[in-house]
Amino acid sequence: MSAQVSTNGGTRRRLEHVDAMRPVKQFAVIGTHAMQFFAPAATTVLWKSGLIFTRFSRDAFLFVSACMLAYSYRKAAHVALRPYVWRRFMSVGAPYLAWTVIYWLWTACHPIHGFPLYALHTDELTFSSLVGFTRWGYFHLYFLLILMQFYVVFPALLWVIRRFPSWRVHLLWSSLLVQILIDLANRGRWWGFHMSFIVETRVLISYPFYLVAGVVVALNFGEFHTWVVRRARLIVILTVMAFIGASATNLFHGARLYHTYLLIGKNPFGALAIPYDIGGVLCVYLLGVFLVDARRHWRTRRLVAMGSDNAYGIYLSQMIFIPIAFRFIEPTHGRHLFPSGIACLIVILLTYVAGFIVTGLIARTPLAKIVAGRSQATWRSLFPRSTPESAHGQLGNGPFDKTSA
Repeated sequence: MSAQVSTNGGTRRRLEHVDAMRPVKQFAVIGTHAMQFFAPAATTVLWKSGLIFTRFSRDAFLFVSACMLAYSYRKAAHVALRPYVWRRFMSVGAPYLAWTVIYWLWTACHPIHGFPLYALHTDELTFSSLVGFTRWGYFHLYFLLILMQFYVVFPALLWVIRRFPSWRVHLLWSSLLVQILIDLANRGRWWGFHMSFIVETRVLISYPFYLVAGVVVALNFGEFHTWVVRRARLIVILTVMAFIGASATNLFHGARLYHTYLLIGKNPFGALAIPYDIGGVLCVYLLGVFLVDARRHWRTRRLVAMGSDNAYGIYLSQMIFIPIAFRFIEPTHGRHLFPSGIACLIVILLTYVAGFIVTGLIARTPLAKIVAGRSQATWRSLFPRSTPESAHGQLGNGPFDKTSA
C-alpha cells in the first residue's frame, strides 16, 4: 500500500479514498450473492470461508454511507429537515421503490429454452407479493431499508457527537458492545424468543457500530486517515489473522455452548467475525488510498471514479445479472462448464461488467436518478479521458456523494 498520500486538497481530497471503496466493496457484495447461487447450503468449510471473506461488504456499505452523509453536514449548524428528507428519499427511497417493482416483475419470469431466456408469468404478479417485496426488501435491497432507518436517527446522532465530542470513543465502544450483545442474546434466546434471520438482517440495531463509526470518522477524518495509513502493514496482518481465526470456527463442532455462541457458519453477525469485518473495511480503505494516489496513472484514477459513480447502480441491478450469468455457466442442470470456484469468479466478473455498462448507459438518460441512483451525466463522459478532474481525482455523483447537500 502507498503510505505517502497527497492531501493538499484538505479533507475533501482525502475523502476521495472513501469514495474509492465503493467499486472494491461492490465486488465483495456480488461475491456473497454469487456464492449463494453456487452453494446455497454452504456445506463445506471452503464455501463458508468464502462467505466470511466477502460479507464484510455489508458493513463497508453502511460505513461508507454513514461517512459520506455525515461529511456533507460537517459544517452545517443543524440539519434542515425538509431538504434533508427530500434528498434522502431521492437517493434511497425512490431507487428502492423503482427496483422493488423491477424485481417484482423479474421474479415472475421463468427460464425457458432459447431467446429471450425467460418468460413472464403474469399470474404471479399479485398485489400481496408486491407488498411483501416492499415490506422486506427483495434479496439485497434490504440494505436500503437499513439506510432509511439510519436516516431517521442521523440528525439526533450527529447532534450528540457534536455536542459531546469527548464521547466519540465511548460511543464507538458502546455501539460495538451493543452489536455483540444483540447477536449473542438472539442466538442464546436471552429475551425468550428468537429474532428470525430475515428480521435480524433488516433492523438498525444489528449494525450500530459501523454506522456510528462512519459518522465519527467523517467528523474526524484527518485523525482517522493518519492513524490508518501509519498502521497499514499492521492492519493488513491482523486482518489476515482475524480471517483465519473466523474461518477456523467452522472446522470444529464442539459442545452446544460453542455451537450456539462461537460457531460462525453462515451467520454474518457472529461476534468472532467482527474483528475481520472491521479489518476488511480498513483494508478496503487502504486499497482506496492506493488507487487514488497521485502516482497512479490518470486512467486508473478515472476508472476508479467511474466505478464509484456506477457502484450504486451495480449494486441495485446485480440480481438481474447473477441469474443470467449463472444460466450460461450452467447450461444443463447440475453440470458446470467450469469448476464451481472458477465459475463463481466468472459470474462475479460478468455481473460487475454488465452492471457497470448498463448503469453507465442509464446514467445518461432522464432515468439516471431513480434507476441508476446517480445524477444524469453527459454522453461525452462515457469513456475515460485525461482531464483536470481525472488528474486530480473526483468524488463523482454517486448516490452517497452528499457534498452538495
